[in-house]
Amino acid sequence: MKTVLAFSMLLLAMLAPGQSNPVLEAARNQMVEQNDEWYEDGEYLIVIQNLRILCEEDPTDEDRWSDLIWMLGNVEAYADQIAACYRYRDLNPEKLDGSYYLAQFFFMRRAYARVPELMEPVIQTEPPPHPNCFRFLTNSYQRMGYFEEALRVVEAHIKAYPEDQSAQAKRDGIRRQLAEKR
Repeated sequence: MKTVLAFSMLLLAMLAPGQSNPVLEAARNQMVEQNDEWYEDGEYLIVIQNLRILCEEDPTDEDRWSDLIWMLGNVEAYADQIAACYRYRDLNPEKLDGSYYLAQFFFMRRAYARVPELMEPVIQTEPPPHPNCFRFLTNSYQRMGYFEEALRVVEAHIKAYPEDQSAQAKRDGIRRQLAEKR
């Protein structure tokens, strides 16, 4: 069943690139549903392979990329995980927050100095990116001891998302850190 689904998906993707195809959609939906069963059964490597196929078939499907990147981290395949982050970004240059997964990867690996180059351009965009883009950047600056930069970013976060109470609390904490530093 696993091989038949994967082969069918690849064949259909080659026959109808970029076109809506009900058969392709049905195969895709079956693959997504099957992933849940395989995950529950602990078949992580099969899930990963299936997600790779789904991601290549539709490079814009952010949910599948998110699943793939998470699963690669889950099995501690960090080289493959970062490669998938770069692949997503490279296949989606029009997405303003295409670097999100890279920033998340570096942040989670405590490589905070890598986050600003990825997120600074993103937080300047309209409409504003996902709040986590601001959070990764704020927390990275804060952990590197750049409290003024962290404050600037969290204030931009609050401007973009005025109801975000966690950002307001973060701002207040950074202000306290700055006061203690002086």
